[in-house]
Amino acid sequence: MSRYCREVRALGFRLYAAISESLGLEASYMEGALGEQEQHMAVNFYPPCPAPELTYGLPAHTDPNALTILLMDRDVAGLQVLHAGRWVAVNPRPGALIVNIGDQLQALSDGEYRSEWQIRSTFLLFVVADGCKKIERGVLVTIARIRTRPY
Repeated sequence: MSRYCREVRALGFRLYAAISESLGLEASYMEGALGEQEQHMAVNFYPPCPAPELTYGLPAHTDPNALTILLMDRDVAGLQVLHAGRWVAVNPRPGALIVNIGDQLQALSDGEYRSEWQIRSTFLLFVVADGCKKIERGVLVTIARIRTRPY
């Protein structure tokens, strides 16, 4: 488990570099802007429910962190995203990870990267900015492109 966590954390930092470069910034910019990174892991298990129509499940949400990297169960489509006003199941693919952009990256990229509404039941790992770091809307894109826009 610890090797998996180290590798996924390294992937998160490589994604930060790619996102920074896609915004016209230095590869190290995103990591620096987010400050010291924490890592949180959660495992959700939902046994078969005899009366699923009577349950609520997890509420719809966006991820408040920067990135969420998900490893889905091979047999269960545990993630749904809101697309064109409808909930759509994200089908598991063997060996694939799902990367969700969180609210922090949406704010930092001034909406160039979007945090999408979702519902899930999966194995996931969050890459989270320092809780003490102030994240300001549009800082990255404003610096790179001298503009802002509403979400």
